[in-house]
Amino acid sequence: MNKVTSGYLDMWRVIAAVVVVLGHLNDWSGKGLDLFRPAAGAQGVLVFFVLSGFVISHVVTRREGDWRSYAIARGARLYSVALPALVLTFVVDALCAPLPHWILGDSVTGSPVLQYAAGVTFLTEVWGRHIQIGSNTPYWSMGYEVPFYICFGLAWFLPGRWKWLSLGAVAIFGPRIAIMGLLWLLGAGTQFACRRRWLGARAGAVLFGAAMLSWAVFQVLVHRGAIGWSNTPLYWHKLRDLPGDFFVAGLFAASILGIDAACRERAVPAALMRGVQWIAGATFTLYLMHVPIAQAFLSLVPVRLDTAAGKVALLATILLATLAIAEVTERRKQGWQRLFTRLLAPRAAAPLPVR
Repeated sequence: MNKVTSGYLDMWRVIAAVVVVLGHLNDWSGKGLDLFRPAAGAQGVLVFFVLSGFVISHVVTRREGDWRSYAIARGARLYSVALPALVLTFVVDALCAPLPHWILGDSVTGSPVLQYAAGVTFLTEVWGRHIQIGSNTPYWSMGYEVPFYICFGLAWFLPGRWKWLSLGAVAIFGPRIAIMGLLWLLGAGTQFACRRRWLGARAGAVLFGAAMLSWAVFQVLVHRGAIGWSNTPLYWHKLRDLPGDFFVAGLFAASILGIDAACRERAVPAALMRGVQWIAGATFTLYLMHVPIAQAFLSLVPVRLDTAAGKVALLATILLATLAIAEVTERRKQGWQRLFTRLLAPRAAAPLPVR
């Protein structure tokens, strides 16, 4: 992967995570930040799905050459953030829910044991059954992401006719996960297309410009109500939303293919590259933990979210807390790598790098 493409993907990891946060902030405040409403939530997750498919297909062709190294890398990546997120959610819910400024009220129901068991095993969305983990609304997408990892791993690493077991796994997880898995595969297919270098620099520049322009026009039309796309979370998915979802994902995939071709031989300033990578290295934590961080802040510091000062205070708190927490979660995956290495590849000399 060339450095421009890598930096572009990292930039979009940051944008997608921040857009999800802004969407939730807008929902909580009930007013303001309307510019972000059409682009929030679901579109950020769509970008993450395409990004994930691109990156995972890249690493399996470069350094994760067997199922053990693949499982070690995925396990370390997931649990280094998912388990701390579950713990933080449980603690914040237990301590802050009784306080008067709890923003979700009594909307979270169901057995906590079932919720957290489903969260640990990432079985929150099997066959369309949505299990919310406490007040942590963004965690639902892990119930899609992990099945994508499993099915892709089976298809990639199983020999010969055994690859058909991947289709059986898709059937086990249900039709919604299978349908949205096509977006993940779109990202994987884009990576393979980039490797084959089908486009020249000029064609790539045209494709990138057309994709970005089309995406901007789409945002304006949705914002003005000219396109009836509900932009609901995927666990509420309706068939009429699918064209919009695939259109957005397709434009993002086209932009990756275009910029990869247009900037294949270009360099990126090292300092800029390091900065973007460092910020992107906290986006998984930001995505999974911004809701409990916000819950704790709003319960303890009753700011008004219908004011600019209240929004800025909450957003700054989320970002600063995320950067601090990321230092002990996704930036420190070595312990989880060693654990999964002992479980799955006890004779391995050292765990592989994790993406």
